[in-house]
Amino acid sequence: MEKPRFPLRAIFWSGTPEENFLGHIFSEIYKEQIYEPYLIGKKDLTIVEVGAHVGIASLYFSQYAKQVYAVEPSAEHFFALSTMLDFNRVRNVKPIKKAIYIEKKVLPFYHNRNKTMYSLHQAVEDNSQPTEGVEAISLADLFEEEKIEHADLLKLDVEGSEIEILSGKAFREIAPKIELIIGESHGWSGRNPNQLREALRKAGFSFEIIPAQANIFVAKKK
Repeated sequence: MEKPRFPLRAIFWSGTPEENFLGHIFSEIYKEQIYEPYLIGKKDLTIVEVGAHVGIASLYFSQYAKQVYAVEPSAEHFFALSTMLDFNRVRNVKPIKKAIYIEKKVLPFYHNRNKTMYSLHQAVEDNSQPTEGVEAISLADLFEEEKIEHADLLKLDVEGSEIEILSGKAFREIAPKIELIIGESHGWSGRNPNQLREALRKAGFSFEIIPAQANIFVAKKK
């Protein structure tokens, strides 16, 4: 077979497209363009992506960034993420195999048949699925270990642990280094949504919900 004269791009995943909600992810990024208003026309950004899954958003962010830190604790997703970056020769995304939480320790990471819902939050646990141990660190630990002095964007999708993380001391320590946060809230976590708004307000951020995306919030440094 003749070698093609044009470069190919690829993403990788395990399981089915439906289990990974690939259509939903692509729609959010490329059809609904939820990130584009905050990135268009910009370049050389520093982006911290917490909860990178298989790297679809990482690949998208790479076109705007000098450096993307893609944090993903799941061994399954981290392998797909790393393989995607190698295959596509993406050099400005650094995959980091850790979970972000409020302390540094090894924690159980629960799996679900919905592969986008792997989480430290036990509410997602599906007894038919395995649980793995993952190394967890705080956001302050991450910024110190990676020597991040400024983040233009923090993308946060931690499947139910967002209020704990954003309410914690470690977040308040590094909040002045962050310009913009785009995150996903999860009502099933059993926490009052107002806690998220209040935690961000106390850390010096405004808070708004993206229109037509009731579970996605934007927090801007005041």
